Amino acid sequence: MVLRHKIHTRFVCYAREYPNLMRTSPRVAGILANTALKQSASSAKLTTEGVLMAELSPTRIVITVLGKNRPGIVAGVTRVLGEANVDIRDITQSILEGIFTMTMLADITESKLSFAELQKALSEAGELSGVTVTIQREDVFNFMYRL
Repeated sequence: MVLRHKIHTRFVCYAREYPNLMRTSPRVAGILANTALKQSASSAKLTTEGVLMAELSPTRIVITVLGKNRPGIVAGVTRVLGEANVDIRDITQSILEGIFTMTMLADITESKLSFAELQKALSEAGELSGVTVTIQREDVFNFMYRL
């Protein structure tokens, strides 16, 4: 019963964070339900078959930034993350013919902001810099872009 509650709670959390995605893509909704199941099983350290499984971290996020290159983009995004006490675990950026791209992996375990609040703050910072900033939970990102 406890495991079922954990699965339901995680799925509802995903549904609240990605309402448009959940309505428009039944496949993604199924993937998120499966993710909730796997995370709940991993927190118990066992899958349904009883095999030990590496613990997934629901506190890791992927941040992507895309737009026309200009000074201050990295500073604007990292300022928001620093103020929210978000730990940047990895970062990569490139500029291709004037187009700025950046991907960050971060941990929100110690964050002062909720996922939704952080999403809003980063979006606003992106608007000020003239770029698009999106964030996704790492597990959702991995399932959406798996081959």
